[in-house]
Order: sequence, then C-alpha cells, then structure tokens
Amino acid sequence: MDILPGYSFVFNGKTNVIERSGDVHAFRNQHSMMPYLNLTAEKFRIYHWSKEHPIEIKETETEVVLTWPSRAKLRGAKIYWGSPYLLEVVVDKTTMKIVSALRW
Repeated sequence: MDILPGYSFVFNGKTNVIERSGDVHAFRNQHSMMPYLNLTAEKFRIYHWSKEHPIEIKETETEVVLTWPSRAKLRGAKIYWGSPYLLEVVVDKTTMKIVSALRW
C-alpha cells in the first residue's frame, strides 16, 4: 500500500492516479482495480518503475491483465520484434491469484 501512491494506470481509456488515503478501506476503495494493484505493488519497486509512466490494465470476465509497457513503447517507437511490455501480470478474478507473470 505504501508503494502505490503517486503511480498511475490506464483503465478503460482513462488515466487514474493513485492517491494516499487516510485508512486502508479508503485507499482500497479509490478504484475497482486497487485490489489487483495491491497484489502486484512490489513489481513497481522491483522494476524501478517511473511514476510518470502509467501501467495499462485490461479486464475480461475472468482475468485482470496489468501491463508495464516496454521502454520502446513508452517512446512511441514501432515494435517490429520483441515485446511491447516489460512485464505482464495476469490475475485470476475468482481466486485473486497471479496466474502468470511474463517478463521481457
């Protein structure tokens, strides 16, 4: 929880900034994606992610996919080979467990 304030994410085309809130309940209720961000919070520290670059979140009926874009994608470069992400984490919505974490 202490890692996330100041970071941003894009969900359904809208950029959201994570704010510090007074208590845990208020912090978790900022956005419907907060439980998934809490689950993956350590990844922001591990990858020395910049607060100026939002991660991308996509939701399906069964999963939530959190994507840390590659440096090339952040620069707007066309990606002809390699991956468009630095890290992609898939969380099962039913179990709230990480089912895959792919790193480029």
